[in-house]
Amino acid sequence: MKTLTKILLTQPIAYAVLLVIILSTIGYDYQILGWVLIIGIVLSWLNLIRKPSRMKTNYKVKKGKSYSLHRQTFHLWKKTMEGEFTLWESAEYPAHIKNVNQINKITGMSWGYHHNNSVRVGVVYNQMGYHDIYAYCYIDKYPVRTFMYKAKTGEKIKYKLGLKNGVMFIDLFNFKDEKIANFMNGKDVKPKIGYYLFPYHENATKDWTVELQFYR
Repeated sequence: MKTLTKILLTQPIAYAVLLVIILSTIGYDYQILGWVLIIGIVLSWLNLIRKPSRMKTNYKVKKGKSYSLHRQTFHLWKKTMEGEFTLWESAEYPAHIKNVNQINKITGMSWGYHHNNSVRVGVVYNQMGYHDIYAYCYIDKYPVRTFMYKAKTGEKIKYKLGLKNGVMFIDLFNFKDEKIANFMNGKDVKPKIGYYLFPYHENATKDWTVELQFYR
């Protein structure tokens, strides 16, 4: 219920309701108020079901920031997502920084609040030209972190992740579509309204960029 309330408060329908309240106190016609609500509902629906861009995009977390994208893109009971990512030199960072072993997040999706139930692909740069790829999940609020694969700088990785029969999973593939790693954990996780998760690097000490593309 909290997630649904949060979603609605960020949608055009919330502003439409506020506008209707204001206009009704001024004495506007009920037909006009009705149209304002209808427009708010339609815009909210289109906003809720929009998908992340399928264009290959560089998502940058600027120095001193944590998020690459501040708007949330929601899904309605979606179970899986697919795409690809590449970690270039811009995703590397020096060994002397405080959060050098912190798992940063590349992409994923939630069902409800992401600290309750979510699955993400995470990464730690290991200072030797490789990026250690992790499964980074919350399963009924319990955190799960599992190493999956060692990717070279510039290596394109394809992924599929989500829920399969109530179990969270991540499959990783190379550019030849050969499976190179997989992860499964949890049980009886129910798909529901949630949102897509974009690149995140907590308190980045330098600009940090991930090349990311969503398939579906």
